[in-house]
Amino acid sequence: MVRNRPHGTAHTINTGTSRRSRTSRWETRHVEQLRQDQAAQDQNIDIAEELGHIPRRPRRNPVHQPQPAPNNAPNPPDQPYPAYEPLIGSWVDEPLDAPIEDLPTTAHAAYYRARRYAENRERISQRWSQLEDTITATFSVCQKLSYNWTEPSDEYEVLPETCTCPPSDIHIRKVDLFDLTDRRVAEKVPFCKCLPDVVRLINYGYLASSPEKPRTAFSIRLLQFHHKLWQSSVVSTSSFVKALSSFLDSRSNTYCFSRGNKYRKRNLRVPFSYSADLYSRVLSSQKKLLATAMQLTPTDEWAAKCPRCFGPQEYENKAHPDEPDVIIAMDGNFQQRHYAYASKDNPPESKYPSCFICPSRIAPDATLFTTTEAAAVGIDPPCADTHKAANDTRDDTTWEKCDDNGLFAGACRHDVPLKYINIYKTGEK
Repeated sequence: MVRNRPHGTAHTINTGTSRRSRTSRWETRHVEQLRQDQAAQDQNIDIAEELGHIPRRPRRNPVHQPQPAPNNAPNPPDQPYPAYEPLIGSWVDEPLDAPIEDLPTTAHAAYYRARRYAENRERISQRWSQLEDTITATFSVCQKLSYNWTEPSDEYEVLPETCTCPPSDIHIRKVDLFDLTDRRVAEKVPFCKCLPDVVRLINYGYLASSPEKPRTAFSIRLLQFHHKLWQSSVVSTSSFVKALSSFLDSRSNTYCFSRGNKYRKRNLRVPFSYSADLYSRVLSSQKKLLATAMQLTPTDEWAAKCPRCFGPQEYENKAHPDEPDVIIAMDGNFQQRHYAYASKDNPPESKYPSCFICPSRIAPDATLFTTTEAAAVGIDPPCADTHKAANDTRDDTTWEKCDDNGLFAGACRHDVPLKYINIYKTGEK
């Protein structure tokens, strides 16, 4: 009887074969191929065992089949059937109860997962570096024309004589745009083939979160506000993004959900971090461009930080003729440490900020300190007795979980930091 049709009939045709018989005939005809596949699989397992990627297979003990109990043997009253003994114990020393974190395969998988993550980050960083000059130039021009983004345009227009694509090459893609006062979810934004997507979004007043085909962008004035807030107060990115999302939710009738999910809200911490990093790159590039164009010396750059110490000395009245012109205070902070498991980044010295002293310039001094420790025997400066951080009693074993366990800085008497050095598993030497 066919469902929903009580008076209907169904006919079937018997072909005289079945899936099981067809599979058996295929295995019979391809015995050699199956044997080769099994041999290749065994060889791969042997290689993986030799390299330590997977644990070695223990030797199999002969499994003794339990003899069936005689029919007249009585069973226990609480067990009406013979006890079933699984064959798991046929493998010797198999760590069935071992935690997953202790297995060699887990460490192997974690290594390659971290490696792929690092390679992806390096690839994204290289792509940002390739676009850095173009982004800085476009940002500077648009910043001047919009009076530092105080008069942004509501239309998606680019600078004149920058796009040479015909109208047929202009395509539309949906992007989530976030601003200080509103957001536009799945906004249809025009892009072209001659200009990178990041450059196009800068013309519109936004900084992208990805160098290629960005799906999220934040307004430049929002990033400017976050940068000023970060300079004047201690605010984390997660807290700022959470407050921003809550504020925009109260001002919008549309919800911003994760892609492929209609019930979970988007977490903007990661894309906002990328856009904030891009904004910091632009500011750093602008400072380098200004210093190169004006041929500024290090003293001139420090004068921009603290004019009272390094600025012009004209019409300066000293309280005493022997008063020094500059007073530099140096101190270390062991709260600004970096845990080794947080990331495995090892940036080259070319990517170090100008306010940091490169490790290559510190290595000779560190070697000199080590070789002249014997000459300092018997010298007990007061700082070593009263200051715990300066007595050099802590070594690399104290900071075994940190690759950079502190930050050493030099500042002028007006509390303006001038130079920084990473402290690597030592005290304040």
